[in-house]
Amino acid sequence: MSLKIRVKVQIILSLPRFVKFGRVMKGAQPVKYVSFIGRDKDNTKVVSVKSKQEFIKVDFNPSGFENDKRKQIKITLKPGFKKGLFKENLTVYTDHKQIKQRQVTVVAKVVDNIEAKPKTLTFGAVKKGSRAERSIRVKALFDKAFKIVDVRTSEPELETKVETVKDGKEYLVKVFLNEKFDRKLLEGKIIIETDDEDQRQIEIGVYGAMLDRSKN
Repeated sequence: MSLKIRVKVQIILSLPRFVKFGRVMKGAQPVKYVSFIGRDKDNTKVVSVKSKQEFIKVDFNPSGFENDKRKQIKITLKPGFKKGLFKENLTVYTDHKQIKQRQVTVVAKVVDNIEAKPKTLTFGAVKKGSRAERSIRVKALFDKAFKIVDVRTSEPELETKVETVKDGKEYLVKVFLNEKFDRKLLEGKIIIETDDEDQRQIEIGVYGAMLDRSKN
């Protein structure tokens, strides 16, 4: 004979442990909403919020922003974050008689609007006298449109051509190594110029090696 005991745990007051913004464009001001959960959620107010990060703003509306009870706490990332992954702990102080504070961790990855891939262009081993071709895909990760103004190279034997995949959103930069290249190693860069104020130039390293089969 086995005895099964079920215990129902009642949450008094809590907040989500994590607020995940995901990928965020540098300079943007994305917003996330959270709310208290538990038995006393409707009778608790935010007194203050403490954070070491000056670029995080927190507002509280007991009735819920946009008249939505699920949006009582508004967390805004202000412009100023550096690129990269960040994680910041917020301490939310309440007027609850027992639970005076709760911790919330804000997570986001700040990136540029324009992404160019690959970050390094490799031709590999190229047969002497042949014409090799590679491509760089340049696209907007968010809704902010851009245009490629110019493409320059540090190597005279490298030629480029820009093709529009979707105007303002995505372009293909084709890079050609012409047959006149006769050095053993190729090491240079492609400079892509755009009309985006935050990304005027995007540099892509270019590498390759000459394969001279006439010596075999």
